[in-house]
Amino acid sequence: NPRWRADLGVMRPLGVPLLRRLVRPLHRRAARVLAAAIVAVGLLSAGATLLRYDSNIMNLQPHDLEAVTWQRRLAAEPGDDLWSGLVVVEPDRAADVASALRRLDDVSEVGGMGMLLPNDLPSRQARVAAAADTAVIVEDAPGGLGFVPNVLQKLEKEFAADSGQPAIQTLRRDISEALQSWRELDRNVAERVNRMHTLDAAWQSAKGPMATFIGSALAPAAPGPDDLPPILREQWIGRDGRWLLRVAPVADDRSILEPDRLSNFVQRVRSVAPSVMGPPVQILESSRLIVNAYTSSGGFALAAVMLILIIDFRSIRDAACAVLPVLVGFAGTLGIMGITGLHLNFANLMVLPMIFGIGVDSGVHVVHRWRTNTRVRPPGLWGGTGVGILLTTATTAIGFGALLLAEHRGIRSLAAVMVVGLVITLAACWTVLPAVLRLRTSSPKRS
Repeated sequence: NPRWRADLGVMRPLGVPLLRRLVRPLHRRAARVLAAAIVAVGLLSAGATLLRYDSNIMNLQPHDLEAVTWQRRLAAEPGDDLWSGLVVVEPDRAADVASALRRLDDVSEVGGMGMLLPNDLPSRQARVAAAADTAVIVEDAPGGLGFVPNVLQKLEKEFAADSGQPAIQTLRRDISEALQSWRELDRNVAERVNRMHTLDAAWQSAKGPMATFIGSALAPAAPGPDDLPPILREQWIGRDGRWLLRVAPVADDRSILEPDRLSNFVQRVRSVAPSVMGPPVQILESSRLIVNAYTSSGGFALAAVMLILIIDFRSIRDAACAVLPVLVGFAGTLGIMGITGLHLNFANLMVLPMIFGIGVDSGVHVVHRWRTNTRVRPPGLWGGTGVGILLTTATTAIGFGALLLAEHRGIRSLAAVMVVGLVITLAACWTVLPAVLRLRTSSPKRS
């Protein structure tokens, strides 16, 4: 078609025959292109329903980072999770609150001052009393220290009943090795006497503090705040006298920072202690604040841009056409993210305004070029506008695409979202928007 050759010749700055061959059939079938775009955007919008906000900040770090590895190891130990909730209560209410928290399915342990308030305190006191009745607190050494192997043999027999526990097995093995070493001393009288004197001196210096320690451990009364070391009292008891309870989540293969687990954990702890604080609450509330702020600011930005474009174009339809690539770009980007499992996070949220700005900029150039001459084909891409949009968008995408090589998973997700968003926005500027403008050209007038 000579007319199409002349029209596409206006795009001469592009200088890429392949792209010209691709553009020509698309814009000759504007209605089909627009219908296909509507179907594609609809399907991708459905995929966007799978998208969620990932509040787990550990997913932004390299998987094999030493700090991340240690965090996973600590989270696997019940009661040792770094992401525990913090509850401050009055001392007279601490026992009831700790007991209610322990009944929650999401809570593995209540630490802090809760360590002094176990649910089975009466049974523990009964076991301590039984141990105190049978235990030999401190025994003076008779001549020759013959009591040492006798005591070790008694302990070995006592532990035989609990041989199934790994810790008990290790202790029995140590006792057996000590008894064997003791028997071997019978063959060397001089060495035996020397080691007996050394052992006797060590025993005499340690028996007093050891008697006090064991007697305190076997005391019938439960330990209280005054029995804590000063460093723990400073951490767990406030200056106003209130106690700190550390609420640890249940250890699981999935981190407590995963959005569904985090929300459930905080919600259930709040059902007992509404004033719960700590990292889980901070991360949950900051995540909600970020999502709400981005949603509201995006709406305000779109309204402000539309107002400026209406003032510029003096046409509502032209302003709507200018933002059309952005709408298609966002629907496609969010849809692909939802389908591929690439969720929003602290890092990649910041590129969404960039995609918005670049997309609006490209759309404005296309519409302005089309308004200059509505009859030249392809609509809005002639005179170097198409190649200009292509080059600026492509170079920006290449720059951000280099970040895909980063080890930081948050940076990689940022780069992936930016590249996908720019590519889809560029495709909308080259196909969907010119198709709409082509169909509008046959209209009797613009409004």
